[in-house]
Parts: sequence; C-alpha cells; structure tokens
Amino acid sequence: MSDGSRLAEQKIRAPRRRRGAALSVPRILDEAISLIDSKGLEAFSFRILAGRLGCQAMSLYHYFPSKAHLYEALVDQLIAEAMEYDPSGGWRDRYRSAAGAYRKMALRHPGMFLYFSGFRLNNHAGLGFLEGILRIFEDAGLEPEDRARHYRILGHYLVGSCLDQVVKGPSATSPVPFEEARMAYPSLMAVGPYFAGDRQKDVFDAGIDLLIRGIEADLSR
Repeated sequence: MSDGSRLAEQKIRAPRRRRGAALSVPRILDEAISLIDSKGLEAFSFRILAGRLGCQAMSLYHYFPSKAHLYEALVDQLIAEAMEYDPSGGWRDRYRSAAGAYRKMALRHPGMFLYFSGFRLNNHAGLGFLEGILRIFEDAGLEPEDRARHYRILGHYLVGSCLDQVVKGPSATSPVPFEEARMAYPSLMAVGPYFAGDRQKDVFDAGIDLLIRGIEADLSR
C-alpha cells in the first residue's frame, strides 16, 4: 500500500471530533453564573468561560460586546428571580414575600450577588423591579416621602443582611482562642450560639417584622 493510500485510510478511520452544544445566550449565561457563583468574580474571565463552553473567547463577543454587557444580562437574571414573589394579598404579605424572594436569590447566587448589590438598577428590568417594591408601600397608604424613606430602609436591610450571609471575608491572622475570648468578651460569647447559620432565616424574618411595624407606626400617625 502506498503512503498516499495509508494516509487516505487513516483519514477515513480517524474519529470525528464531537462538537459541543451550540453557543446561545442562555447557555452562555448559565455557564457564566455557575462559574461566578462557584469561583467568584475575581476568577471570571471570557477566556475561562470560553474554555468551559468549548469555544474561543472571541466567539463570546458576538453575543456580549464586553464583560459589562454580560454582567448586566446576569443582573437581569437575578432581578427576575427576585421578582418571583406572590403579588396577591395585602401589603404586609407582599412585603414579606418580596423580601423572602430577594434573600433566596442572594443565597442562590453568592458570587454574583456581590456585583448585584452595588449595581445601579437603572435599566428597564431594574426599574420594573423597584416599581413593584414601591407599589407595596403605595398600597399600604404611605405618603411619597414616607415611601422613599421605607424603600431606603428596606434596601439597606436586604443588601446588608444578604451580604452578611453570602460574603465570606478574610479572617484575622491570629484569631483569639475560644477560651480566651470567652473570658475577655463574655457578652459577645454568650450570644454566639445564636449567630449559627440555621438561625439566620429566623433573624431575617424578625427584622422584616420590625420594618413592617415601622410602617404601621407611620400609618397610625
């Protein structure tokens, strides 16, 4: 058999490469948010994302001109999840439901929430979300100034409490040993067991109840 014949036969017998799933906006977003939530924003790049998708990084720019465009699309996805609350019932039920949906979104996306929490919600998706929250205050009967104040209070509470649960910050290089802390800081250590993760939802719900009482106090003036 000639060398040319052998090469031809090898080409025929050579296994064909399997193509991965075709690129699409939903596939890119799913892989991107999975990467960010598992590895964090600092570990994200188009190059790493492309490697997980089995494509060239330049291929992603056909769908998203920049990382900012991709991040905004992910923000819209988180907004959609935060809006998955029951719109029926009285304003108190809607308030609790909206707060709970926001918390679930944050816990579901610990990596992306860090970016989301500082994003200005000034696109259509963001403004639609904020409009829905403000209508809860409007339906409660609050005046515009009070709506603005309670909207800010709720926003600060949601962002702060959710960041506290999802962001794992650095620790001291030399943490105080437990027994030493127990002796030196007895008040702090006495409440320590109540900071456990399984109590976080109870604390969150208790905070929401306090915010609702604040609204009720303004309504009764």
